[in-house]
Amino acid sequence: MKCRRCGTELRGDDEFCYRCGERTTVMQRMVASRMFVGSIVAVVIVGVLAVVAYLILTDRLPLPGFGKNPFTSVVEENEPEKPENPEPVQTETPEPTVTPYVFEPAVVTKQVQSAMKPLLARVKPFLAFSASFYADGSHAFKWDDVSATTLALYKLQYVDGKVKYGDSFSSIRKKVKKEMKDVFGDNYKFNLTYGGSFPDYVYVRSGDTVVYNAVGISGKTYQMKPEKIIEYKEGKYRVIVNACLVVQATKQTGDKQKYTLFLTDDDSSTYGYTISKIRLYRKEDGKVSR
Repeated sequence: MKCRRCGTELRGDDEFCYRCGERTTVMQRMVASRMFVGSIVAVVIVGVLAVVAYLILTDRLPLPGFGKNPFTSVVEENEPEKPENPEPVQTETPEPTVTPYVFEPAVVTKQVQSAMKPLLARVKPFLAFSASFYADGSHAFKWDDVSATTLALYKLQYVDGKVKYGDSFSSIRKKVKKEMKDVFGDNYKFNLTYGGSFPDYVYVRSGDTVVYNAVGISGKTYQMKPEKIIEYKEGKYRVIVNACLVVQATKQTGDKQKYTLFLTDDDSSTYGYTISKIRLYRKEDGKVSR
């Protein structure tokens, strides 16, 4: 240390300046003492270490590898800490994709063809009987309430024998209406109006009964074969048939005629199907995707 008055260099424990006699202060002697300086430095170091230790222990000063296994891989160190009881992750199950149904026209299966046979059997006699009338072009084809009524009455009277000449008109009408309901559903109504063109003159009302007014077909049988059945819309079908009369003795076939029958699924019907329309066959009727 130095004297405050003359600046003479003094020792750390000198109380007076040996040159001018100036008294040194306690603070001067303490600062000049090496032990004092060492104590100060030690205090500072301890304080710094204490602060650093506090920051580390409270995770405010993270150190690489502190408190972890030094042999742990880098990948493990970078993995996030997993909770002790992790909650299950709720994932939403995506809604299944529903492919919209698209109907494709097609020729029906043999099972459907078999299911239609009972209904086709009901219309076969009259369509086979009518074939020659339309095949030779002497009559223009038409299909209406009278045609549907004549078809039903023909099956009941000329084939089944359930209607006979002399039966009351009310009894005949009741049986024919039931037959029409089974075959056609609500598509056609009973109408036995007599007319001059086929098939309007096949039956005529006479008094309180109905008279068969056409040429007989004794010695002949009815033939009608389905050629193709196409479901052109869902639950709707085009049934292409070929019908004719066959001579029993010689098996000779008469004039053939193709018809297209339009059928519809109908659970309320006796046969599971009803006929909505009948017409002479057209070439486009045989196309699946028309």
